[in-house]
Amino acid sequence: MIPVVIDIADVASEFALAREEIDSLKENIVKSLTADLYEQWLLQAGKKLKTSRSQYQNGLVVIEEGRFKGGVTLVGVLPNMIESGVSAFDMKIGFSKSQKVKRGKNGQWYLTIPFRLGTPGANAERFAGVVPTAVYEVVKSQPSSTSKSGIKRSKGLAFNQIPAQYQAPKVRKSVSSGTARFDSYKNKNSIYEGLTKVSDGRGGSRIMGFRRVSKNSDPSSWIHTGIQARNLGDAALNAMQVDVRVDKIVDDFLSER
Repeated sequence: MIPVVIDIADVASEFALAREEIDSLKENIVKSLTADLYEQWLLQAGKKLKTSRSQYQNGLVVIEEGRFKGGVTLVGVLPNMIESGVSAFDMKIGFSKSQKVKRGKNGQWYLTIPFRLGTPGANAERFAGVVPTAVYEVVKSQPSSTSKSGIKRSKGLAFNQIPAQYQAPKVRKSVSSGTARFDSYKNKNSIYEGLTKVSDGRGGSRIMGFRRVSKNSDPSSWIHTGIQARNLGDAALNAMQVDVRVDKIVDDFLSER
């Protein structure tokens, strides 16, 4: 939370406000500013975030701390990483602590990570990427099977089914962030290998890919290149124009006195 302290002593003295009036005005200011900050913060996130917008906005929580104190805070790991920024980091550390981790015969952990790709022409910022038209046409033609729950899934794309121009694995450049440095990394397979089309039986469908991560994964794999601080809380507070807002609340209060 960003602390904001409002002093109305001068107003109380100038207009000879009684104790009950002072308390009522203070309560009005706290409630109004808290509500305004929450709305402005939501608005800033709506304007400046895309794929992470909903998760970030869901992390905004209004706090009621008595009659004369309130606030808005941001909860959740990802929302706070977006707000304050984070240097490059190894995602495998977090994956190893997932509740969905499985253990192999040797006792070592592994996890399958799903990721969704957009169809050709989709907004890439909403997905992990967008499937090229040539790849999408092959995925659509794959034979499908339906599970007992009604989910229809196509057979995963084999390497030799991927158009030649998309078979090469992607390469991530080396990353330096603060004191951390991670070497460049080349994927073992094409990101389109294993790609499948999943339909829910109600007309909706999505293109999904899957990657395995484990204790034995390459040390340079699964490196997040970092997140730039968005400082949306500061932006929300600046957009509120607190002084102007407080003056308006005081004027309205005095006019109804």
